[in-house]
Order: sequence, then structure tokens, then C-alpha cells
Amino acid sequence: MKKVYSIFILCGLLLTGCTSKVSSQVESTVSTTSASIQTNSTLDTSSIFTSSDLEQSADTSKSTSLQLESNQEVTIDQAGSYILSGDYENLTVYVKVDDSSKIDIILDNLNVINQAKPVFVIESGDKINFILAENTTNTLKVTEFQSDYDTVIDSKSDLVFKGTGTLKIDSAYNGISSNDDLKITGGNYEFNVEHTALKSHDLFAYQSATTSIKAGQDGIHVEDNDDTSVGVVYISSGNITIDSGDDAIHATTILQVDGGDIQVNQSVEGFEATQVYLNGGTINISASDDGINASNKSDQFEPCIVVNGGEIKVTMGQGDTDGFDANGSIYVNGGTIEVNGQSAFDYDVEGVLSGGTVIVNGTQVTTLENQQFANHQRSGAPKQGQTPPDMTTQPTKKTN
Repeated sequence: MKKVYSIFILCGLLLTGCTSKVSSQVESTVSTTSASIQTNSTLDTSSIFTSSDLEQSADTSKSTSLQLESNQEVTIDQAGSYILSGDYENLTVYVKVDDSSKIDIILDNLNVINQAKPVFVIESGDKINFILAENTTNTLKVTEFQSDYDTVIDSKSDLVFKGTGTLKIDSAYNGISSNDDLKITGGNYEFNVEHTALKSHDLFAYQSATTSIKAGQDGIHVEDNDDTSVGVVYISSGNITIDSGDDAIHATTILQVDGGDIQVNQSVEGFEATQVYLNGGTINISASDDGINASNKSDQFEPCIVVNGGEIKVTMGQGDTDGFDANGSIYVNGGTIEVNGQSAFDYDVEGVLSGGTVIVNGTQVTTLENQQFANHQRSGAPKQGQTPPDMTTQPTKKTN
């Protein structure tokens, strides 16, 4: 069942902060103080993590030690807490419970190598918690896929990963995938995948964990092909290091960073979404194309990049590349930005520097000079000699 988060508190007037334009379909958890909301309140972050999401240990007194064997399929069909440990080959664990059931899966030095199928398949359930037991290292590996699945952990339900142990994912294609929400609130993770490390349809939320990703395609990708009103990435704290063959982090609607340390060592595009909000943290992006890109991925929103805080460094490759690229507008209200490359800022509507520090190729600047006309023409952008569209406010959610 698709859940609706109070995520659509969008940009309003630049000087007076942001206003809220919320569709009638969004639940009533949206703040009622929208008239005074500042730009760093794009998401109602208070509703993203529940108290149980943040609990890093499990009460094992009532847990069941699941009996596992190599070359077998095991099914969990009752709500409860299960401990999985040992070394196996060609083992698949299925979860098939009713839609109101919650499952705790405690990984206690579980090591599985499969040749053709996922290690976990979550077919039903309300929320599945993967808890990494203290002082454990758990390794899940799939060397090739010969089934309908292409992911080491595949879920149709919400997934939460937490704990204090370590989880290593090695995959011939994708790492972890959820058709709903995917949250990480604790633990240590290492991904080495041929395609995408972490995928979800609705939401990816992250805090207080340490993650290293090596991915042939995207590091983190949130998209529902049938619904462009969802697809959010929210990072509040923790450490993430990404080496990716395409996007490091990709969201359909909103990508928001409030804190943490994000290191993108290699990517084609570092951050990509319709709207990008950077409110804090330390971000270091190396990209062969655009460092941070706000493009028309959702027909529900106008593209924009808003920087309110944090320390952000973007280094681009040579050629037709941009540090900050928006099919709408760019607003810098605070923080420290350092851009190294041919084109620092490319926007179709407006770029406003009202606060913070911006350094381009070693020199501090006082305006966001648009490189669009000098270097290239973007689809849908005003052609050289034409007047850009008249838009005096920050982009807001589209109304139908």
C-alpha cells in the first residue's frame, strides 16, 4: 500500500521563506505553519523516521533461530523475530505474511553465496526490519541471476536496515530494492554491485550509518515508473562514499541533505532530482558531467536547487559540464560552495546569491553567473538573444 508523506512543502518567495502548496491527496500531517516555513523545511522530516526505526538493538528473548540449509528455500509466514546465522550456498529466504505484519530479521554472522537467485525475497508484509547484530559481519553475494529477480534483497514491502554490525552486499546486478520505502538508520554497509546498489520506489531515508558503494550504474536510485509524485531521497546524518558509473544519487522529486558526510569519488552526475535542497553536512562531488542537476523528472514540480548550508565542493570533468545545473532556478542562501570546472552555474530561469560563500576556480564570486548561453543550449532553455521566462519567485509545486 502506497503511503503519502508530508513532503511537498515547496519553495515560495525567496526573501520570505517558503510557502506550502499541498495537494488534497496529501495527508493532514503537513505543518499548519506553512506561511512562516523557511526553505530548509522542504520535507516534514519529523514523520520520516519512527521511534522503532531508530532502535538499533533487538530483544532476542522471544526470537526464533531460523533453521537454514544450503540449496534450500525457507519461508517465514508468521510475524515475529528471527535470528539467521551460519554459512550457506544457494539459499533463499522468502517472507510471506499478511500486510499488517512486522518482521525482525536479525543477521548474526550470516554468510550466503548464491549463483542464480536472491538471498531474501519479501513478497508481503507491513515492515521488515533487518537488524545487524553487534560485532557481526554478514555477507550476501549473488554471482549471477537466472530468475525474475535481479537483486540480492528484493522487497514489495517497507525495509529498514539498522543495528551496529556490518553488512556486505556483492551482486551481479542490483543490491537492495524495495517497492515502497527503504530506510537505513544504523550499521555499516559495503556494496559492490554491477548495476545499482540501493533502489526504492517511494522514499530512501538515511541517518547515522556508514556506507561504501561501488556501483556500475547508480549508487542510490529512487523512482516509481508509474507515479512521478513520489521518489524522495532524504539524508540527515551519517557517512556515505560512492563510486558510480552513472548517478551517485538519483531522486524523481526531492533530494534533501540536512547533514552527514557524502563523498562522491566518481560519477557521471553526482546528485540528480527535480528539486535539490542542501541544508547542511559536508558534500564532495567529482563528476564527469554535472555535479548537481535539477531537471524535469517529475511533472508535479518545478526544478530548483536551493543551498541553505553545508560545505559543498564540486569538481567536474572537461567539456560540456556544469557544477550546478537547473532546468529552473538556483538559490544560494547560505553555506560554503566551491566549484572547480569550466561552468559553475547553468540555469534556465534565475540564479540568486543571497548568502553564504561561493568560490569558483579559486576566486570568490558575488553573483551566480549563468554559463548557459556561453557554452551550450539546453532543451527547453531560451535561445541566445531571447528573454528568459518571467519568474520572480522560486519554483513551486505545479498545479493541474
